[in-house]
Amino acid sequence: MWKKAKSKDAPVKDGRLLTNLSWEADQVLNANKERRFAWRLVFGLMVCVVALAGVIAFMLPLKKVVPTVVMVDKLTGENQVITLAQDYVKTSTLSDKHWVQRYVVAHERYVYRFVQWDYDTVRLMSEPKVWADYTPKFEGSESMDKRLKDDVEILPNILSITLTGNGLATVRYEVKTRDYRTTAPPVVSRRIATLRYEYKSRNLLLENEQEAIANPLGFTVTAYQTDPEMGGEAKGATP
Repeated sequence: MWKKAKSKDAPVKDGRLLTNLSWEADQVLNANKERRFAWRLVFGLMVCVVALAGVIAFMLPLKKVVPTVVMVDKLTGENQVITLAQDYVKTSTLSDKHWVQRYVVAHERYVYRFVQWDYDTVRLMSEPKVWADYTPKFEGSESMDKRLKDDVEILPNILSITLTGNGLATVRYEVKTRDYRTTAPPVVSRRIATLRYEYKSRNLLLENEQEAIANPLGFTVTAYQTDPEMGGEAKGATP
């Protein structure tokens, strides 16, 4: 009997099969790699979106909408952006004391050459009710400036300013009253002023520039009272 010869194509077919299997395995591996890369990319994008949302949420409270007013000069036609004066100046304990002292001095002082200055200062820094309590002494034929003229000076000297919070201030001051019509020494007394104040936004469009410069923060006294200090009764003093 003769033996059947082995086919020479068998090894070739086996090799092709292995090659096909290897190619399919590579395709599956590449697909898995691409899938993992895609998921990593999606995860990275999600992290970026969450981080961006966090930044926006953090910065959102800092955003403030400020109305802008544009004023046109009637003569030149030039446009000027008007903003709140408070945008340029910050408040602090020291500035609070500065404005409190300035107000009390203007309210309590009488020096004939400074009457208009003090009058305008009190007007600019007072609410209507406080202003209404101040003005009577300068009204009518018996007003202080008509009676005293430049014959009498009343000079307050601030001794201490205490800020008690919530816009409240207590001011101890000494008042020296000198009457130049007599040879008597000046009379000195001590008083305590209590006032409530706040800062109101100013719109430069609603007032002239000089007033805005004089009170850029909008310092406003909403209540004012002054009383003699216990034990600080008036007494004579040598000049």
